[in-house]
Amino acid sequence: MAKKLAPEVKNLMAALKSRMAVKGATSESIVNEFIKHHGDAITRENAELNRIALMKIVQNVGKAATGPTSTVQIEMFAEYGIDRMVMITASNGEKQHRKVETLSVMEAHTFVEAHMKPKSRLPSQVKEMTRLLDTVEPYKTNDRSTIGECWKKYRKAGDS
Repeated sequence: MAKKLAPEVKNLMAALKSRMAVKGATSESIVNEFIKHHGDAITRENAELNRIALMKIVQNVGKAATGPTSTVQIEMFAEYGIDRMVMITASNGEKQHRKVETLSVMEAHTFVEAHMKPKSRLPSQVKEMTRLLDTVEPYKTNDRSTIGECWKKYRKAGDS
């Protein structure tokens, strides 16, 4: 199990992201600024950062139809738009990367069923953003009004 990044690094990143997000910033620009101003923190956490990056790569490798493919696989799956590997939940609850050709029919059915289940609820972030919009939207003056501007008007109206 991987150790986690030091809270200091997360706090530095969060503060930088917060400052830059005021005017809008891409992930790349935030990372570039972090590298520019916090190289020492990166050096201290380099091993864990590499582990995190490699975990992300492992999750995505094999999704594209690149690299060597066996003749059997070409014949078996050429007409199907599926990845060569999928992530399944094993009987012990562990998530595993598996080649499609090695799945039992039962495991494949379980995979399909798990991915077809409707989302029972919206993520809380989306629900709360909707609730915030319901609260502040009556206070916008035009389509370019910001949530912050509307919030101040809402609070001022509540104080009246």
